[in-house]
Amino acid sequence: MFTLLKKLLSVLVLIGLSAIATADDIDIVESGSLKDANILFIMDLSGSMNWSLTDEDEPDGSDPSRLQVLRDAFQAIIADQDFNETNFGLSVFSGDAIDDDGKGVAHGIVFPVNPV
Repeated sequence: MFTLLKKLLSVLVLIGLSAIATADDIDIVESGSLKDANILFIMDLSGSMNWSLTDEDEPDGSDPSRLQVLRDAFQAIIADQDFNETNFGLSVFSGDAIDDDGKGVAHGIVFPVNPV
């Protein structure tokens, strides 16, 4: 009985400590500063990213692909002066992505979080 009580107390202490050491994404925004923030972008490079935004077909030329929208947004964030002192990293994943040479695209962290 004593060991069960001891284990239960240990779990409660760990839960209490974990609540103290957590932070939400919103904490960065509410702090008013992105200085020294670490942001890891995870980009989806799967085949569905070649589809249009509205359906599961390739864009007809008038609409950008999902990947183009993602690239444009990523470039805008990197160029934004508000992120000058923010550390960025890049990770990619896909089930079937290939590069222009027909080689498979690697998964995982491409660029570790570092100052830009």
